[in-house]
Amino acid sequence: MKRRGFLLNSAVIVLLIPLLLLLATYEDVSSSIIKAQSERTQFERTYDVINFLNLEFQKALELSGKRAVVAAVDYVAVTGNFISPTYKANNTIRDFMKTGTSPSTEGYDTLRVMGKQTMKTWLSNVSKLLNEQGFTISPSVDDIVKSMDIEVALLDAFTVVIKARIPKIRIMDSSRTVVYDGPLPSNGGYIYATVDIRDLEDPFFSAITGGRYHRSIRSCKFAFPTLGIRPITFANASGTGSGYYIGRFGQEFNYNLTHIWSSEFSVTNFTIGGTPVTTDAIVLKDGDLGVVMFNTTSNNGGSSGGISGWCSSLRYRFNITIKNNGPQLTDFQIPIYLDSSHLTSDVLNKLFNTADADGDNIPILAVYDQNCNPVSFWVETWNTQSMQALLWVKVTIPQYSQITLEIYFDSQGTETKGDPYTVFDFYEDFENWKGWNQYNHGSVQQSSDVAYTGRYSLRKDEYNDPNGGYKLIGKNMGRDIILEGYVYRPKKWEGGPVDRIGLEDDNFNGYSISIRHSKDDIWIDKRIKGIPTIISSRKYWNPPEDDWYFFRMIIKQSDLILEVYNKNTWNRYELGAVPDASVSVSDTTYNTFDRVVIHGGYVYYVDSLRIRKYSPNTPTLEYSSTVENKPQSSSSSPTPSSSSTAHVYDIQPLKDCLEGMRYFAIEDGWSFFERLEGTNTNHDEYVNVSYTIQNQMGYSRRPIGLVSFMIPQTTYDPKLVSLMVSLGIGLEDNQTSTDYYFMLHYFKNAPKKEGYKVIGISNDMNFYIDPQTAQEILGTEGTCDLLEGYTCP
Repeated sequence: MKRRGFLLNSAVIVLLIPLLLLLATYEDVSSSIIKAQSERTQFERTYDVINFLNLEFQKALELSGKRAVVAAVDYVAVTGNFISPTYKANNTIRDFMKTGTSPSTEGYDTLRVMGKQTMKTWLSNVSKLLNEQGFTISPSVDDIVKSMDIEVALLDAFTVVIKARIPKIRIMDSSRTVVYDGPLPSNGGYIYATVDIRDLEDPFFSAITGGRYHRSIRSCKFAFPTLGIRPITFANASGTGSGYYIGRFGQEFNYNLTHIWSSEFSVTNFTIGGTPVTTDAIVLKDGDLGVVMFNTTSNNGGSSGGISGWCSSLRYRFNITIKNNGPQLTDFQIPIYLDSSHLTSDVLNKLFNTADADGDNIPILAVYDQNCNPVSFWVETWNTQSMQALLWVKVTIPQYSQITLEIYFDSQGTETKGDPYTVFDFYEDFENWKGWNQYNHGSVQQSSDVAYTGRYSLRKDEYNDPNGGYKLIGKNMGRDIILEGYVYRPKKWEGGPVDRIGLEDDNFNGYSISIRHSKDDIWIDKRIKGIPTIISSRKYWNPPEDDWYFFRMIIKQSDLILEVYNKNTWNRYELGAVPDASVSVSDTTYNTFDRVVIHGGYVYYVDSLRIRKYSPNTPTLEYSSTVENKPQSSSSSPTPSSSSTAHVYDIQPLKDCLEGMRYFAIEDGWSFFERLEGTNTNHDEYVNVSYTIQNQMGYSRRPIGLVSFMIPQTTYDPKLVSLMVSLGIGLEDNQTSTDYYFMLHYFKNAPKKEGYKVIGISNDMNFYIDPQTAQEILGTEGTCDLLEGYTCP
């Protein structure tokens, strides 16, 4: 029995072993499945959390960005204070987004507008929500907000763009397992959000007028003229007529597909850009206001003599190509040397023997670009006997591009040296004493004792540093600028031994040069409320006495350089010329300057002061080797019965936008940020940042400047008329209607900006436009044709 029992038990065990193995295998597989399911669930949960944060981050940026933009407008419009251009409007908006406040608006309750729409509040809410789901976020909300990388810029004139990321965020579950550790967005890039500023109040007007005039930013239907979307149509044509005609299509002007005519003229053969078109490409709708202009009269002064490509009545020209080797240069001053080192003997002899045939060292010159736009220039020196001259021009050159200037000259015409005041950001030769103020107990005065140029210079007298005098520049200047000029100290000076000249702000904070005659050394000072502190090393230099020397102070983005030269160093205006001595120092304390200040000892004299722009990428010049002669043209004038060329315009969209106080996007206009700051000091910087972000987002280049126009006429803007009457402000002829020029001139006593009436528009509207703005909105042909009395270059 025992043996049988053993056999039975053994059999049972043998049969159970596969079952036990199967059970073990099943348990192992089940464990693996459960684990995989758990991991999958964890992965899906993690994915959901990260995806949730990415989406919420995007939404939060949009909401916070909109509130922050409104808060910036509210601050300027309500307080009448502009945002500091030193701190910048885009940085202020960034601050609002992060926490709802900014040091640039200290004392104003911006949280009243921001409410709970800040990134800090969003992070707090997200943290609470994830806590409820068993997750925790680190580091702290405050630390994440501080680390948040937010850049606020302009995508175009009507759109603010916000580029943002959180460099690092860690999420853990309830078991302290790290669910995510990385940036937001999780792809490591940036999230972009945009804010449309259309229909927001333009803060510029409220601040300028103390809250008595308001205007909303509403775009013209043809808002981007520089992109080819102009508020006029234009076509070439041929026909019979003379002068110009204004009328409405379908009323004063009859038209069909091939002709436009009235009782006084008829035109046909329409082309746009050389392509034949019918009138439906010109006339936008029946009843539109139009202008038909024949070339038998020259509204632009006829300066070209009817010869295509020749911009002046002067008979000779040679060309200079200027290459820009870096970012865009705007209103940039460039010295051009006219001598045997730069010109061929043929060009040199023809230029000096012709342009100054009477030998009085005042040439007959004109300078144009290739589009026949006049270029501001100044002849600083001209010596016909030695055949040497120095010519300054002010030009704008796109980044990594080039322009060609055409130098016209003749033996007959008007002698001129140009105008340094239109070339430099600041120029003073002291021939007309105006705008200088005494500082503390100092004395600065016009003097005929000595002069570097002309008859007069500035004499610094009485009381030592910081006493002296100053003159306002007329605008705020940022960094990347140069202050340079000439100084004369007599051997028998009476007071302190240091010549000190600088650039400062309205609190007399800034930088100045120091040239010490007693110990023969130079250095750079930082000024704090006018009081100097030496910030550079001292360098030996024995300055001349009873003679002039030349100095240059360069204020770069983070550095300052002082260079001194002998007055006769031939290339002293070139950056990179070897100075007699120089010192440099790194300092970024001050970034805005609005006055030139004369400090130091006495007596010494200053002359030919100027401020110009600095670029680390010096443009290069190429001179043509030949002189071109003006082509011959027919002297006969077509009669109204003969066929002649004509230009046809539909100007109704322009009239509609002007009447509706609509805005245009242009390159040189004041951007939304500049309108928050009340100055265009930071224009170039905002443009460069915008172009960078446009490239990153795959957008074509778009202008960020804004412009609208002021029509001081009861029919169009009764509020503006009422305000000006109440303040006793009288209108002046030919003051441009461009909004920032108009408002600054009439309400802040800024210099007048000359404008011209527009044919077809100004007949029943008090409207003027300056040529620079007209060029961007109307184009070259429109500017030359439609600006009444304007001499087209």
